[in-house]
Amino acid sequence: SRLKSGRVKYSAMCNDDGCVIDDGVVVKRGENDYYFTTSTARAGATVEWIRYHTRYDGWDFHLVNLTDSLGVINISGPNARKVLEKVTDTDVSDAAFPFAGYREFGAADGQIPVRAMRLGFVGELSYELHVPASYMRSLWDLIVDAGKEFNINNFGL
Repeated sequence: SRLKSGRVKYSAMCNDDGCVIDDGVVVKRGENDYYFTTSTARAGATVEWIRYHTRYDGWDFHLVNLTDSLGVINISGPNARKVLEKVTDTDVSDAAFPFAGYREFGAADGQIPVRAMRLGFVGELSYELHVPASYMRSLWDLIVDAGKEFNINNFGL
């Protein structure tokens, strides 16, 4: 099916033998404008794999690797929405930001640009917040502060 703007599509990339080499998420941001993520450990190899096929197999697109310029913070758990609501004025209700949804908004009174995906890899309500690397510490501190009343804890990578 065709990917609709503002929706997340899980993807698996397979080699010619059908073996999975990486997985990720694709978001259609606009006409001919997609945001593609990979697994954390395979980002560099996946970019090179795609570039190889673009050059030698005639894949017709351009890829800009943003791996070093963006960071990701995941907020998960039963209070994830409550924590996120404290760092943004954007409506993150279930109706406005459904599962597999994608939104761009600002945190910290609009000062921190956020690309957000509502994904769930941990079996709970979960949001991935992709932000410019230079804002990572500031957003992290805001989230930790916003989550204190919910006894927020670190998890994952």
